[in-house]
Order: sequence, then structure tokens, then C-alpha cells
Amino acid sequence: MSVAKFPMGRLVATPNALSQIAQDDITSALRRHLFGDWGELDSEDRDANGTKFWIITEADRASTTLLMP
Repeated sequence: MSVAKFPMGRLVATPNALSQIAQDDITSALRRHLFGDWGELDSEDRDANGTKFWIITEADRASTTLLMP
């Protein structure tokens, strides 16, 4: 089993993100973020990926925020 590359701290999300992103997509994206799996896509595939959202972990690892761009 893999180990997360860093602690995510307190998880927070904007109301806008929570209303627009499916729970399964949030869970999957958080897992990928914490384990360093940022994928390898060309620009065409990136553009076709659907709803874009950001996951940002603070440098001090105190919190991770889920938000819309």
C-alpha cells in the first residue's frame, strides 16, 4: 500500500465547489493529490476532462482547500 506524500491538514471546500463536483470525483482527486499522481495528459485531453477544480495544500500543511478556478 502506498503512503501519502504529505499530510493534508484540515480539509476545507468552498460552497461553490461542493455544489458542482460529485463526491466520488472529490474523493478520487484528493487521493491522487495526496499520493502525487498528477497524471500525464496532453492539452487536448486536459481540455476534455470535464469540470475543472483546484486542490491546494498550504506549504505548512495546515490545510487543503478544494475550490473552483
